[in-house]
Amino acid sequence: MPFGKRCGSLKASRDGLLAQYQANPWVTLAAFFVVYVVVTALSIPGATVLTLAAGAMFGLWVGLLLASFASSIGATLAFLVSRYLLRDSVQGRFGKQLAPINE
Repeated sequence: MPFGKRCGSLKASRDGLLAQYQANPWVTLAAFFVVYVVVTALSIPGATVLTLAAGAMFGLWVGLLLASFASSIGATLAFLVSRYLLRDSVQGRFGKQLAPINE
């Protein structure tokens, strides 16, 4: 796909999202927040793009607050899952390499 067509598609998507935000600001903010938390908690690549999208869609200050809180909550969830749910499987698989860390 030529670069010009992709930019047009991105602009159309952004315009649609901005229209959705203007029509239902709280629902849009909540949905974006949940998506951001899930992407961060599951360590799916794309958090940088979501951070930039938050600033583009919601403005500097709202985007900054939204991305900061969502990324912090997502990172906390990722830590808790890895610490309490996945610890035994990782320990069983890499026990020798983790011995110095565990000590």
